[in-house]
Amino acid sequence: MILAVIGWRLSSSDEAVNHEPIWRYVKPTPVESHLILMARLQAQAQYSVNAPFESHITRVAVREGDQVKKGDVLLELSTVSQQIPFRDAQAQWLKARQDLQRVQNWSDSTEVTSARRSLQGAEISVRSATQKVKEAKPLFHAGIIPRMELDVLREEEENRKLDLQAAQQTLAVVMAQGGAQNLEMAELELRNAEQKLQELRDRQSKSILYAMNDGYVIGVRNGNKEKMPFAQEGQQVSLGDPLLMLVGIARFNAQARVDESDVETLRPGMSATLSNDAYPDTQWTGKLRAISPQANYIEGQAGTTYDVSFDIDCCRKGEAVPRLGMSAMVKVTTFSNPAGMVLQPDEITQDEQGRTTILYRRDLQSPPVRQSVEIVKSLPQGVVVKNMSEGYVQKIGASP
Repeated sequence: MILAVIGWRLSSSDEAVNHEPIWRYVKPTPVESHLILMARLQAQAQYSVNAPFESHITRVAVREGDQVKKGDVLLELSTVSQQIPFRDAQAQWLKARQDLQRVQNWSDSTEVTSARRSLQGAEISVRSATQKVKEAKPLFHAGIIPRMELDVLREEEENRKLDLQAAQQTLAVVMAQGGAQNLEMAELELRNAEQKLQELRDRQSKSILYAMNDGYVIGVRNGNKEKMPFAQEGQQVSLGDPLLMLVGIARFNAQARVDESDVETLRPGMSATLSNDAYPDTQWTGKLRAISPQANYIEGQAGTTYDVSFDIDCCRKGEAVPRLGMSAMVKVTTFSNPAGMVLQPDEITQDEQGRTTILYRRDLQSPPVRQSVEIVKSLPQGVVVKNMSEGYVQKIGASP
């Protein structure tokens, strides 16, 4: 009997507690949500040092892994293979320059002088022949010379006139060779020769290859990402062959993959922190730079992933510099509110009109009111809402 009474009292006491109003004080607090990814670090800037021409390596000034400064010598190529083409280009340039000068001074050339001399000779011959005909006509009319002799002189005059026409045409043709069209052609040929010569001169000047930026020297890899032998003295190279790689040390990025269920929570520009066990006292900050639109789908595997990349702000003076290829844990801030109002799910309900509401009072002395709020985001720690001021919120099911 006593046990039954005690049990009844305890049960009655629990029911009384369950029906008492439970009010919780809510105020603006910093709230964040994060997504954890595993990433691989790599240099943001990578430069391929390629052979500027076909040759062989005469000197390698660096070893793989060396840190170099901008302007440091990396390696040197032989210029022997470029000497013959360079001399040929010089000869072509000299010839083109002579041709242009010849066209520019064409009016004083031996060809024009000879044509003018021939024209002058033809003009003199015509005048002489015409004078002879003129002198023979009175003699013919006086019966001193026969008609045949006059006809011979007239025929000679006609021949000399034909010679004059030919000399005039020859001079015109010769003069045309110094005209505007030929002058333009000569100028173009000289420019082409100059350009070719300058290209070879520039190519020879690149026989010594320098570091274009500060960085680390690494070897090249083939299309299968396999490491190739490092550059060696005596090695034959062709135009455009990659000789070595130079990776920058000023900026890094991180490459990671995100599951398709989380990709919609990410946006370019989101803040992130990166850490690695090798640097327990260092955290690098960064931002999400890009999300690949193409999924990584593997036949036979459930689900897909998407590539994401982060720009890392690191390598300030005195700050630890990460190693290339090092793994890192990336903590992406997917949501942040320095003054968020966070409620629990059992403090939120919907009214008959479908509005999201809470039972709110500014302080414990104020009367409760039904207030509409707007849900911003659901997080593990609760539901972030807006349109709510600091105050007390009642748990659903507990009535005043």
